[in-house]
Amino acid sequence: MNIKWIEVERYKGYKRSTRLDVRPFTVLVGRNNAGKSALARVIPLLAAALDERATSAEPLPLAGCGVEHGNTFQDLVNARAIHGSVRIAAGWDCGGETTTLDVRVQSVVAGPGSDPEQVITNWSLRHGARSVELVRCDVDPARRDYARRVDDHETSPISIDWRGLRPVNAEAVPGHLASVWNQAREWARGVRYLRSPRSVQPSPFRAMRAKAIEFNPDGHEAPSVLAASPGLLEATRRWYESVFSVSIYLREQAEFRLLEARSAGTSTAVAIEQAGQGLIQALPVVVRMLTRSDAAAGIDVIEHPEAELHPAAHPSIADLLLKHSVLLARPLVVETHSELLLLRARRWVAEGRLVPEQVAVHWIDESSKGGTTARQIKITDEGDVEDWPEGVFYEDYEEILAIRRASRTRSKP
Repeated sequence: MNIKWIEVERYKGYKRSTRLDVRPFTVLVGRNNAGKSALARVIPLLAAALDERATSAEPLPLAGCGVEHGNTFQDLVNARAIHGSVRIAAGWDCGGETTTLDVRVQSVVAGPGSDPEQVITNWSLRHGARSVELVRCDVDPARRDYARRVDDHETSPISIDWRGLRPVNAEAVPGHLASVWNQAREWARGVRYLRSPRSVQPSPFRAMRAKAIEFNPDGHEAPSVLAASPGLLEATRRWYESVFSVSIYLREQAEFRLLEARSAGTSTAVAIEQAGQGLIQALPVVVRMLTRSDAAAGIDVIEHPEAELHPAAHPSIADLLLKHSVLLARPLVVETHSELLLLRARRWVAEGRLVPEQVAVHWIDESSKGGTTARQIKITDEGDVEDWPEGVFYEDYEEILAIRRASRTRSKP
């Protein structure tokens, strides 16, 4: 199951229905505080609500996949409306057919002095021509009765308990949709989010051998992942040598391990966390990329992979992302402020290493009608962009013009 799009409405700054098309390489660009992170984080928000391991009764868990989405449900609602609602929908390719989940969650206050509660008012799952729709009969949190339609035919109302966006009642999802519903929940377990700034596990650390290592949003696990895989450690070392002229080593001390960095031409090694923020911030990104081919169905979302890096390293980061995205069914969503990263993706298209259909660039900005919008910028076969909006890495061009104007003014007698 491969996600193709996700759509939100009345979610944070996104007042109107906003759709994010997901390609193998998806880029979110925009000014600070434009809404890039909010749109990127709706993916782990949905995943936490679908994950079968989650036990929260909240339809949209505010702390899920290691991401804090807010203190109350109102933090998710556009304009923080006390009785507002949030709609989240997603579409997956599943065996050549489209599977869609469309859910609306509303904030309800049961009575004076009561805290607002999340209530699922509308829930639908579709796969091709088959469907099930659940519509809440009453928004009273104490009642859980839902009208039910299966393949556009009315059935008897049923009472439903929820865990996240998962109905506990087995009869809520008919048998002919059970397979795709299970695949959607399995997809949720494969969602990995990497935020910025990142913080890796400091040395010395214990090597974890007995159980699988969880991938955390801050990249804390990166040294342990390297310790568990000599092949991955060697691939990481080669990448660091080619980009930074720095070698990465793992030194053993009894039951402990030390991850160290050593610059070319020197014999002195230092712990990775003492080697500079650029090396630290890049390490979880490299580990995520080099483990993508072994990851289950799902998606990777990375905030600012170029964080703390000199611009000279941005193209190398871009090549790493592109190389481990294009040929995989597992998409990658990147939030970035790096013009060089976007230029490198365009270069890959111009060189024929990437086709325009494999990349989606979304410009996140305020709408003239109010609220945030996501506008897709199309890339041509030649690597050019169509309808480039003002404000997308526009500052460099303005600075060049200002320098030329100043130079001409000073040269006049």
